[in-house]
Amino acid sequence: MTNVGWIVQTVVIVFSGFIALGAIKKEIENQGERLKSLSDKVDKLEGVLIVIARQDERLSFMDQRMLAEGKRIDRLEYGRRTTKEKSEENN
Repeated sequence: MTNVGWIVQTVVIVFSGFIALGAIKKEIENQGERLKSLSDKVDKLEGVLIVIARQDERLSFMDQRMLAEGKRIDRLEYGRRTTKEKSEENN
């Protein structure tokens, strides 16, 4: 009878081990799917950040052009050069 107990116990332990391995394998697959989903979201975020950076550069360029146009208008309006332009001309 003792041998039957050992055999049953061994079978239960081996069976439990296979169940645990299956659960671990399934969890690893789930983690892989989550990682792929996260990677896709990061790729989309990267695209958005690139668009934002391009817009920022465009706005900066437009701001510089507006400031330059403002200086030109001031020169036409007052008929003179700004102090900075005079100093640049002297150099």
